[in-house]
Amino acid sequence: MNKSKIMKSSLISLLKDYPDSFVDDIFNDEDFINKAGIKFNYNINFSEADIQFEDEIFYYSLITLYKDGHASLKDEADKVWNLSLSDEPKEAPIKDVLLSCGDSKFTVSEFWFVHPDINLRLAYFEYIKTDLLLGKASLNKMVSILSSNISASERMTHVKTMIGTSPGVFYSNLSSSLMKRSSLRLDQLVPESLSYYQSLIGEIEDSHNIIEYFNMEGFGHVKYLIDLYGEKSVPNILCLNWNPNFSNEKVISIFDDALLCSAYEYIKSNNCSFLDFSFSDILLKIRRADDDSVNIISRIVDILRNGDVKKTLSLLSFFFILTDAVLIRSKQFDCYPVFYRRLASLSHASLLYRCFCANGVEEDQKLCDWIARNFGQDFYIGNLLDLRTDSRWLPDYAEQTQLRYELFGRLLNAISVIDEAERHKYVKTDDEFLSNLPFSIDMFLPGPLEGGIEPTDMPSYIEEIINNGLASSGSTTDSFTGFMNSSRYWKLDKQYLASVAEKIRSSGHMFEKIESIDVLYSCLNGLAVAASITKSELLADELLILTRVYRREFLKECKLQELVFIGVLASGSFSSITLWCKYLGQYLSELTYLDLDYEEQQNLYYLIKSICNLEPRLFTTISKAYVLIEEQCR
Repeated sequence: MNKSKIMKSSLISLLKDYPDSFVDDIFNDEDFINKAGIKFNYNINFSEADIQFEDEIFYYSLITLYKDGHASLKDEADKVWNLSLSDEPKEAPIKDVLLSCGDSKFTVSEFWFVHPDINLRLAYFEYIKTDLLLGKASLNKMVSILSSNISASERMTHVKTMIGTSPGVFYSNLSSSLMKRSSLRLDQLVPESLSYYQSLIGEIEDSHNIIEYFNMEGFGHVKYLIDLYGEKSVPNILCLNWNPNFSNEKVISIFDDALLCSAYEYIKSNNCSFLDFSFSDILLKIRRADDDSVNIISRIVDILRNGDVKKTLSLLSFFFILTDAVLIRSKQFDCYPVFYRRLASLSHASLLYRCFCANGVEEDQKLCDWIARNFGQDFYIGNLLDLRTDSRWLPDYAEQTQLRYELFGRLLNAISVIDEAERHKYVKTDDEFLSNLPFSIDMFLPGPLEGGIEPTDMPSYIEEIINNGLASSGSTTDSFTGFMNSSRYWKLDKQYLASVAEKIRSSGHMFEKIESIDVLYSCLNGLAVAASITKSELLADELLILTRVYRREFLKECKLQELVFIGVLASGSFSSITLWCKYLGQYLSELTYLDLDYEEQQNLYYLIKSICNLEPRLFTTISKAYVLIEEQCR
């Protein structure tokens, strides 16, 4: 590659994050450009042949080729290249372009959209669209662009962007990189384009929760993909299966016998536990009892029952954390209910996981460590901030152990409604397992898409446990245990919240017999969770006073971060953004005025900075404390 190409490529890379005004000054400095020997019009780059062409001349030559059958043009080094049409692909309405110069020859296929005939452009798009798996909105936009008479360069910008961010091309490119075992960039793992996620989950409409989604646009999206792409769409559709309503009667009615049969071989050969689970969920709901169905169901039941969760679900868990953190940072879903973003994150995480499994890449500890180090905090804080509008799901539930409970519980629920004598038809396992399904209490925690769904009513025996604890004399941490644990699973009446607040007040905001800092943290964290889930501003206010009493104990045990997260958790009690900012701003501001050593100050500063970056409105109530601690950390 010559010096001009290297300098141009490097300069563009360096300037991409700078303000437009600064970049314009550089580009308009003719003296600098001429001395550097940089040619900015040479944007068509074929790295395999180490050549570049000026974009407008290249497009004009292609149009000439399509009209006359031949054309020629010079590259950046003034070599003349002849253009002709090849005979491939045989079925394609527009053939690949052959470039030749002496003994050098190569073909390109990606410039079909330059063709002057609109009908041929649209026909070629029909030829390739099944491999793109575009959603309805993206497909309609592509058709509109290809039908327009905009310039070739402008059309290229739109078409290449949409093809490059399509799920089909994304999966293909990632597979190619994994096969080569090449290192991956962040954009090769997680796209930020909203159109990409709309192709995964469908157009974002007016659903308030996941139940409405699968009855409305989710159902429409699944039907659209199957009608347009058939069996090729099934793996992407299965990636949506993160809530029981995915397999409601309306959705699974779309999966006819032909579609199910065509999916069997792919599912069996992919060795992806999430695909096994998702497909098994459908098979159980429609009572498929053939050998293939039973084998797939039995395989995933055995994996989730006996397998090492670290080896099966760790990578899936970290892909969820990675994707959700990127989408939290980009704020593209901020105007929509939280479940839309989480569904997009989970669907993409499942696609990543499927791609890694298909290419034989097992659990990658280095990749997981990199994700945890660079994205874990934003994921955790971002999902805590979601509690203001999406109350029940907590970021701790993204751990692979809880994902296992979530998926296994779904399967056991599906098996439990089958008559006990008939269960052997669907799952090959021992009688004891089938007659005593191993349900765990953690299987009843809300799933990642259920934060906005009302909890179920509390069983009477749980009410008795809570009442006994709150009626006990004194104020030990144990007296709140039943209340705190129940808040994660069941609906709590206001009488319990008032009783807890009164018990805390009457104790002088002190606990008796605190065994360790871990017990204290568990209690305060549990109360913060309960306050947030139940939207109890009363309990959150009492908790603010409680944490004031015990701050020194937390600092002595180097648990400043835990103290911060208790406040962020409790702030979820406030649905109003004004009251939320006031509460959390006060909570965090008070921490900045504590007697902290330099390292603690830095840790607190970076935590507050991370929270404010994700929710800038918090600056309205914490700006003074923020500026002071920022100065102290310089």
